[in-house]
Amino acid sequence: MFSKLLKEIQNGNNADKKAWLIVLSGISMVIVIIIWFYYMSSFVFKNPGTETQEVQTDFWKTFSTGLGVTGENIASSTTTGISDIISKIKDVTGK
Repeated sequence: MFSKLLKEIQNGNNADKKAWLIVLSGISMVIVIIIWFYYMSSFVFKNPGTETQEVQTDFWKTFSTGLGVTGENIASSTTTGISDIISKIKDVTGK
């Protein structure tokens, strides 16, 4: 039955294919959003308790540490990249 439907879609015109694409993409998005809401309600939006507060504290500590490391790496990469560009410009211009 499913393979017969797929064959009909494959042999159909482009307008029908686009309609099927839109419908099935919409259904897929709704399924993903439902799963995401279920996940959020199960793990993220719990009533605050001692265990949740400890996890949130550890999360924010880890998040801020990771953000600091990422910022340092970006700054280092930018500085190194700018230095490389300046040295290449000096090599090309001879100054």
